[in-house]
Amino acid sequence: RGYGDRTPRKRSKEYAERNGVPQYSAIKGLAIITGEVFDTNSESSATRVIQLEFSPGDVDLEALSFYQKNLMNVPTFFYDFISYLQENVEKVFETIATKMEIVRREKNLLIATPRFRDTYGIFSTEIEIFYRYAVERGFLTVDEAMNEKARDLQWILQIIEKNDKDTKLKSPAGVIFYALYHAMWKGIIPCRRKEEIRSEKECISSVIDTGEYLCILPELLWKLYRDYCIFISKDRIY
Repeated sequence: RGYGDRTPRKRSKEYAERNGVPQYSAIKGLAIITGEVFDTNSESSATRVIQLEFSPGDVDLEALSFYQKNLMNVPTFFYDFISYLQENVEKVFETIATKMEIVRREKNLLIATPRFRDTYGIFSTEIEIFYRYAVERGFLTVDEAMNEKARDLQWILQIIEKNDKDTKLKSPAGVIFYALYHAMWKGIIPCRRKEEIRSEKECISSVIDTGEYLCILPELLWKLYRDYCIFISKDRIY
C-alpha cells in the first residue's frame, strides 16, 4: 500500500500530482494481505484497495497443484509456518505474554530505553516461537535450535544495545542537521536561492535558501538522513 495508516486522502492526491503518477497506482511487486475490513462506501479505503483480476489461463494449475502437495519448497515454506501458528494459537499467545514479561523485568539486560527493551522482547518472542516450530517439525534438533537461537539473540542484542547507547550520546536533530549539511557539501543535493527556482520539479529535488531559512521537503530530508546513517555506520548497525 502506497500510503500509511490514518493518512488523509488529500495526501494521496498531492503525492500523485507531485510525482506525475496515477492516484490509483499499479502494484509493482508483492501484495501483502493485511486483513483489514474494506468499507465499500469509503473513498479512503478505495485508494488503498488491491484488486486482482484473473482470466482463464492466468494461473498455472499444474504448478499450483505441485506446490500444494510439496509445502516444504522454498516459495511455499512459510505457508507451513503459518499453519503451525494457527494450530498452536494458545501456545503462541502464552509465549508472547510470558517472554515479554521476562524481558521487561530482566535486571541484567543492558538496555535502558523502554522501547528498545520491548523491541528486544519482540525479537526474543519471535525467535522462541520459530525455533520451537523448527524442532517440532523436525528441521532441527533441540541442541541445534538452542545454538541457533543463542546466536541470533546475541546478534540482535548487539544492535539494540548500540542503538540504545547512541540515543544517549547523539541528538537525532543534530544528526539530521549534519546529514543535510553533508548532502549539500558533497553535492548530493543542490541548494538554490528562492529567486532562482523556475519549476516545481526544482522545489521537490532541492534545498531552497530563502535568505533566512533553508527549506526542504520532509520526505527528501528523511531520505538524506537515512542514507547518511548508512554512510557513517561502518558495520551497517544504526
